[in-house]
Amino acid sequence: GGGCARNGGRPHLMWQVIGGEATNGILVREGASLSSTLLPKRLSRHALVRELELADGRLHFERLFGGGPPSGWVSVASKDDKDLVQRLPPPQSSATQRTVVCVGDSITRLGYPPLLAELVRREPPAWRCGSESRGAGEWRVENSGVSGTFARARAFHSPYACTDTFRRALLSGADAFVVCLGANDATREHWDEEAFVEGMSFIVKALRASSPSAVVLLVTPPPVYQMGTEALLRIPSVVNEDLPGRVMPALAKDLGVALVDIHTPLGGAGLRRCDLMLHDGVHPSPQGCLVIAQAVHEALVTALRARGGDPQQDARLRPRFTPADVEGGRQDVLSARDPFSREVAAAMCGAAGQADAGVET
Repeated sequence: GGGCARNGGRPHLMWQVIGGEATNGILVREGASLSSTLLPKRLSRHALVRELELADGRLHFERLFGGGPPSGWVSVASKDDKDLVQRLPPPQSSATQRTVVCVGDSITRLGYPPLLAELVRREPPAWRCGSESRGAGEWRVENSGVSGTFARARAFHSPYACTDTFRRALLSGADAFVVCLGANDATREHWDEEAFVEGMSFIVKALRASSPSAVVLLVTPPPVYQMGTEALLRIPSVVNEDLPGRVMPALAKDLGVALVDIHTPLGGAGLRRCDLMLHDGVHPSPQGCLVIAQAVHEALVTALRARGGDPQQDARLRPRFTPADVEGGRQDVLSARDPFSREVAAAMCGAAGQADAGVET
């Protein structure tokens, strides 16, 4: 037979709002009938939605990106036959290439994804299609981090769910998503636990709705070391106790996704590994990024095995990617096109110290 279907039997369909330019959105009703209750909010222009049902020119949707009601019914075209929503082509699937999309703030944007790319290149997780093993194939890692973003949608500025990068992640058709947010939410000015949980839930649910067969990993933020201005903006008890010990485990359980603990290997509540953090006390050092990449890779392998990956996988698929690997000619482990990657490689080879502090998270 052919390749594995990414989303199971029925094709997974997404639509984008292209109408409503003059009114900044299109009308939404509670039911399929044009006489049903009109909802107070419009579905915003450029919003992305998942198709739940299509009947007689009316679309029943679940909102994934943009403003408006979380669900409802809209007309596909206006009375004068102008399209209001447009069906998007499904992501191109591949029987041999799989994609991991890393979602987050600057801890992702400037951190671990290039190292994770090297780990999955060295030891690609196996993939199973029903009872038929597809082997490991080729894995590609996309860095979808956006510096300075928040999980909470009602943040003073820069909610991750409002970025074009998030929109692209929803359209990626990824096989796995890695979500690491919270370092900016935990600032003294912005912390709101209820809003954080609500925002994280929306992001994870939207990613799962966009790619129903994808593995989703939720990653705890790194610990905060009180040794720089950036760290002083955070609430230590939130980052070092509440998020890793209570909020994130409960959130992962409620959402039914795996939790990746990077807080403990980066020093934990005792803050025992300052060597793995930059001088700002918030961002991981190159060596700290390596620790994160290893933890994410192990969790990805474990998650795929649990859902029906190769049962023969063993400890060899939990590689230890150490500075020794790059000594003597292995400085190509990271992309030379990425300045931060070059710095990581240099630091791992002992040729550079820690990076400059003060990068916005």
